[in-house]
Formats: sequence, C-alpha cells, structure tokens
Amino acid sequence: MARVKETEKDLKHALKVNRYVADFLLDEEEMPERLPGSYAMHSREEAIYCADMLMGSGMAQTGPWSGWRSMLIDERIRNV
Repeated sequence: MARVKETEKDLKHALKVNRYVADFLLDEEEMPERLPGSYAMHSREEAIYCADMLMGSGMAQTGPWSGWRSMLIDERIRNV
C-alpha cells in the first residue's frame, strides 16, 4: 500500500514537471518513429523520452505502475 501511495505521488509530480508526458502515455499524442536528438527540460521532447522509457521498461504493465492509466485520467479530471 505504501508503494502505491509513493507511485501516485511520483506520477503527480511528473505531471506537474512535464505536462506532455500524459499525452504520450494516454495515446493522445503519437509517439515519433525516432527519439529526438536532444531535449530541454519540461519539453515535449523530454516527454517522449520519459514515455518511451516507461512503456518500454514494462513498468507501465506490472507492479505499482499497473494502475498508471487510471491514475493519469483521474488526475486530469481533477485538474480540469
């Protein structure tokens, strides 16, 4: 239970730091075929790297991150 709360906290922080990450994780933005050559903090390009890492690592499908999609949607609804 403590790990789930920690994951929720991490996800909320990530959304505040880079608002574009959720767009890629929720398939609202299409991932490019290639990763960008560079990125700036808080940019769309940084979000692409973050989403690629999460989706490719399996973190999004297992363990405490398995509920990431519903947490993202819930957080978006609260912030509308």
